[in-house]
Amino acid sequence: MPQHPIAVSELTAGRLAEIGPDRDRIRVVPNGIDYEQIRETTPASDGFDVLFAGRLIEDKRVDVLLDAFDRASTDETLGIVGDGPMREALEAHARGLDSAGRITFTGFLEEYADVVAQMRAAEVFASPSTREGFGLTYAEAMAAGCTVIGAEHPESAADEVIGEGGFLATPTVDGVAGVLERALAGERPPSDPVMRAGMFIGTGLPRMHWTRIGRPSMASGRWPHCWVGGWCSGDTDGHRSRRREGRIVRGRRPRCETVVEKRDTPTPPLPLLVRSGYHQNDRASVQADSNNVDRPVRTAETDCSNRCSLYFPPLFP
Repeated sequence: MPQHPIAVSELTAGRLAEIGPDRDRIRVVPNGIDYEQIRETTPASDGFDVLFAGRLIEDKRVDVLLDAFDRASTDETLGIVGDGPMREALEAHARGLDSAGRITFTGFLEEYADVVAQMRAAEVFASPSTREGFGLTYAEAMAAGCTVIGAEHPESAADEVIGEGGFLATPTVDGVAGVLERALAGERPPSDPVMRAGMFIGTGLPRMHWTRIGRPSMASGRWPHCWVGGWCSGDTDGHRSRRREGRIVRGRRPRCETVVEKRDTPTPPLPLLVRSGYHQNDRASVQADSNNVDRPVRTAETDCSNRCSLYFPPLFP
């Protein structure tokens, strides 16, 4: 167990405390988003009124969303972005709904910019997931200007991310349909979602900046038990770094080096954050995590132009 554990949410910190370290030893460092890229992305021309983006697994409760959309919507469209083991079953389920002609499964989108473009085009982003250690897509969708709907559930940190910048629904067909109907009718959350998303900006804004909330966690000079991959490694040679991608480093700071492109910029003093996710960043390395071998990893950026990443593997399956 690392000396200074880091969790991405209060929920995850509580889970971690249940299996070992005292809660007061655990620092909460939320994930960051590329706020500027999201705001500057042009909305997709083939966008949808309602959007879901994520891995198609049971915990995401896309089946609930499909039924809720069928009940609440009259002429709007729903886009399901992502792939996963439940895709065929969900597509079959959707074909049996009255709204089948207005539901589209896009599959996995290779470019992160394409996912963001879909978010920018959508009016509502709905993800009634019942298991979210953080819920980065909520922050990204709020930055894109969507009215966000998450699930009110004890195993989801959606409430921590969304706050008053969106809505929470009971993860049932009736619960999601009711909130979705209100959102499609024009009801908006108490707080501006774009402003709320600014709390999770990866660089520039001090609120969730690493130098404010991450650096104190490293004050002892020891690094947490972490998974090093992509462009970040304990080696100084880029080729060795790629060959050794995915090894475990304990208690020491990795040296960061850009493998894909060389720059005359200093190595950043501290990395920012990394998360596992449904899509890949076009600037990020692609690495499967131990639980979902076909799921790539999206990285955030550091506060200098030399990009690197640390991937903290999921604490729970």
